Amino acid sequence: MANSTNSDDSYNLLLDDIANLYEESIGAGVRQRNEQLVASFWEIGDRIITGEKRAGIVERYGKKLVLQLSVDLTARFGDGFGRTNMFAIRRFRLTYERDELNDFLTWSHYKTLLSVRDPQIRSALEREVVAQRLSDTRLQEMVRQAKPRKVAQSGEALLHPRKGRLHLYRVVTKERRGRKQHLLDCGFNVTRKVRLNGIKRLSDGDYLASEKVAENEYRFELTECEGGERYCYLAELLDVVDGDTLVLRVDVGFDTFVVERFRLRGIDAPEVQTADGRRAKQYVTRRVKPGSPVLLFTYGCDMYGRYLADVFYSTARVARHPSVATGRFLNLELIENGYARYYGGKRYSP
Repeated sequence: MANSTNSDDSYNLLLDDIANLYEESIGAGVRQRNEQLVASFWEIGDRIITGEKRAGIVERYGKKLVLQLSVDLTARFGDGFGRTNMFAIRRFRLTYERDELNDFLTWSHYKTLLSVRDPQIRSALEREVVAQRLSDTRLQEMVRQAKPRKVAQSGEALLHPRKGRLHLYRVVTKERRGRKQHLLDCGFNVTRKVRLNGIKRLSDGDYLASEKVAENEYRFELTECEGGERYCYLAELLDVVDGDTLVLRVDVGFDTFVVERFRLRGIDAPEVQTADGRRAKQYVTRRVKPGSPVLLFTYGCDMYGRYLADVFYSTARVARHPSVATGRFLNLELIENGYARYYGGKRYSP
């Protein structure tokens, strides 16, 4: 682990914080209580994400931090903090909100669900397991039976982007002081309280389409949301890390922006330390300059917590955000021009 992290007092504070949390939640007398274990791992994941942001860790997406925590926590507690489980704990926090956890589901259930990359398939499996009170063994069988279908091994066939709609938000309803409060889920773990201007009778899980009509004023409309329409954003390129990794500033709506690293979905470029890797990075840098507007589709996270994404950029002289029809599909271009290979080979049936 880099000296800048290992020698920093903040790491020792983070390690002690996680250790104390684990001891309090999973100590003698409650070790077999599933809800305590699941809640504890979610809180540990939250501590890791918060610790990364506080320390400003960007190299390898915090991978070194997670690996060092795995070593130190295993030394203290033994089994339960191996590297695979630690990355699962981190991804668990990125995938689920605290109030989405179900008391029936064990940590084994959640680890199996996290292995399913498609969020719609994962949600369907989760609902069925809870409704039928199925064991994790049965869930594993269901995941194996949901075998990915074989398709043509071409990047063009497999990297066809989904359709998407900008400014589409899911309603999250919470109780506060005995009153219902409607928030809008913007993605990236961001929720916003926004004046809804006459929209009434909302329920948790409803969808709203938003249109900005004036400064800090928006028009909303109840709408249906088909599979894959959400998580489409306008963004700005800040940096090209390597041939398949970008840093983007994403407009999630309501004058709110997040900065994240994105791994281009479905491709694998050579390591940037190699000659081929440098050429891949140079190709992306030539095609998409820092400050360029792009269209972004996100597809959840990989095992390291990196958001997977499709990116479209514009070739117009006047910088503007492209659409799927007017933009160039960066992921596919890298494959077609020989700078990256298709990574995956299969996809799940809808």
